[in-house]
Amino acid sequence: MWFLYVLAAILLLLCMPVWISFEYDGAFKVSVRYFIRFVAVDTSKPKKAKKEAKKEIKQAGGKKTAPKESPKGDAKDRLRFLWEFLKSSRHGVRMILKHLKVSRLNLHIVVASGDAAQTAVNYGKWCAGVYSAVTLLKNWVSFGKIEIDILPDFDREENEYRMLATIRLIPFAVLTAGGRVLFGLLTGLVGKQKTKQNEQDYVKGGALQ
Repeated sequence: MWFLYVLAAILLLLCMPVWISFEYDGAFKVSVRYFIRFVAVDTSKPKKAKKEAKKEIKQAGGKKTAPKESPKGDAKDRLRFLWEFLKSSRHGVRMILKHLKVSRLNLHIVVASGDAAQTAVNYGKWCAGVYSAVTLLKNWVSFGKIEIDILPDFDREENEYRMLATIRLIPFAVLTAGGRVLFGLLTGLVGKQKTKQNEQDYVKGGALQ
């Protein structure tokens, strides 16, 4: 009997909403609220890893090692696998988006470039891009309160951005959708192996002929 109580408690916890806030005001900050609120990411705080990386670059003479280029065959395989994964996991992604709600979106953008004509052109591009993106997202995600301010500033030389977005999701729905996405990943891997095996069999058959 105690097992049923534990299972019921776990299901109840998984059905409780989780609130995730994304903030940007010169620095990026992510906070999560699930019974209690805690900060998950805060780029405004200096990190030792960045300092150590800079020291290593200085010790190496200020030269960064160039990344190795991957063969074209590997790139084709990755793109094919990504395509198969997206096709097989679309139902899980739709389920996540269905249970995702952007309860609050505040976006403040000051458009500036130092040149009045260019600022006017950039202002039009920002308005078209941002409002079109929000309208497109409304087809998949539920939105609550939306406040968007895009203003031109003909005296400044650089843009300014401020953003606050809060999303609400249900852990149980995310876990269920995650299972579907994992199933899609496994299906993509199996499909990739079958395709590769068929190509090898075709090459061997052609060589025997």
